[in-house]
Amino acid sequence: MATMCRKCGFWLSLFGALWCIECTAAHAQIVINEVMFNPKGSEFFDEYIELFHIGDAPVDLTGWRVGDGKGTDAIVGKDQGVILEPGMYALILDADYFGRSTSYDPLPPQALILTVSGPTFGNGGLHNFSNDQVVLISADGDTVSHMVYQIPNEPGISEERIDLQRGERTANWADAKWTGGTPGRVNSVSVKDVDLALRPLDMNVTKVPWMQEATATVWAVNVGREVIHHFQVQANGFFDTVTHVSRPLSVGDSVQVIVYQGHVPSGRQTVSFEGVLVGDEDLSNQTARWAFVGGYPLGQVVINEIMAFPRAGEEWVELLNMSDHLVSLHGWVLKDTRTGAEIKSGEIPEKALAVLSTDSDGLMISDSSRFPTLNNGGDVLELLDGTGSVIDRVAYPAATAGVSLERIDALASGTDLANWLSSTSGSTPGFPNSVKAVKIETVSLVADPNPFDTETRIKYQLPVSRAHVNLWIFDREGRKVRALLDVAEAGAEREIVWDGRSDAQQFLKPGVFVLYLEARSPDGQMFQAKTPVVFARGISN
Repeated sequence: MATMCRKCGFWLSLFGALWCIECTAAHAQIVINEVMFNPKGSEFFDEYIELFHIGDAPVDLTGWRVGDGKGTDAIVGKDQGVILEPGMYALILDADYFGRSTSYDPLPPQALILTVSGPTFGNGGLHNFSNDQVVLISADGDTVSHMVYQIPNEPGISEERIDLQRGERTANWADAKWTGGTPGRVNSVSVKDVDLALRPLDMNVTKVPWMQEATATVWAVNVGREVIHHFQVQANGFFDTVTHVSRPLSVGDSVQVIVYQGHVPSGRQTVSFEGVLVGDEDLSNQTARWAFVGGYPLGQVVINEIMAFPRAGEEWVELLNMSDHLVSLHGWVLKDTRTGAEIKSGEIPEKALAVLSTDSDGLMISDSSRFPTLNNGGDVLELLDGTGSVIDRVAYPAATAGVSLERIDALASGTDLANWLSSTSGSTPGFPNSVKAVKIETVSLVADPNPFDTETRIKYQLPVSRAHVNLWIFDREGRKVRALLDVAEAGAEREIVWDGRSDAQQFLKPGVFVLYLEARSPDGQMFQAKTPVVFARGISN
């Protein structure tokens, strides 16, 4: 005599079989689809297990149990009963979630909301300190579905099934892409019906030398189950564009989308690309980023001073930003004929100086351990920007111990040895050079203050960039009483302090003295100047 199955409603055979093929098949099509074992909120309230019905007949979950490897709890309905329809999610929450937490509110209306008979899942909840299994058992005691989650997961990241048709193996599970997971919704890691993904090319950092053009290209890939007919790619960065693509994109197909062709500004630029597709079910894979490194014009930053022969401490090189714009040194290289040092960080404001060194005295903006060894007898240095282009190249002469070499004219060639001179101040790291080109037509010689009682600053300027200079002081009888400079190699200008003492370091008598300047340039030009100065020490007003 035929009888009806009390679970699924199908008629059993005339032989009165004790099991129902249709019912058992339906049970096997209820799968564990997502497990939140390490919630961001409370471990007591916010764990959940999600089921999905991949069959085609309703299933009554009365008497079903769910839990971990050590214990199970009966599945209990809330306000919607326990009948799970085909293609429907069942969200099983902790019993104390209701009234104690709102982490997943509003609860998804399309899902069957359930809970368990015990206070937590299994034996004390889903623990986070070792891999564990989650099991789903039918009313007949059959294990319908099971999975083993893999620790660790960041708080709030659930374990999601990738493909409903690929079985229970570990490779079919992955960490959710979104905090909180996808309770009662399509898994973030599953294949979607409509899904466009953007992927940059293999090289996502493009180096573009000065005045060369770049092409920004991304791959658009159809990773969904349906053909894509139209989408857009928006670019935001140093350029803003919208590119429309109207060709059909078959499942698994891809197309290169050129979103920009043109010049790249100097420095490091980041551009973000976003795919826009109506109905896209996964917005987490629609963006891509691309870094551009734009080159700098030749001579925008120059090597301005070199300490090749320090008496103590480290060698260093000073750079000068000639432009009106801040320059980032990230990825630049300073090199000699044998070794090079990459500059990891640092910026130079407009018209400012920066010092490169491996020393930790506050001047360091390079953390490279392979700073070039600067030869004391002279060498060639190159400064390369982030694209590998040479921005400045210098050849410096032999150095004096403890004295830096200063560039006379930043606009003149750094490979001209005549454009380098020993610092008249010893060194000037981070400050204007003591020697520099001055564009004047005649000699200037000034003492300030004049008269003076303690000291005066004597400053001269020459119409040539370098010369050998005599700077002497005579008394009223024409006797030379002090030689401030004596055939000294110097630049176009210099400032020297005189305190009223003689060569023997004795204070002279107050009175009128004559400053006399005599200079000879390398090409034989002679320049002379003189001016009176009054030493008023001890003379009251």
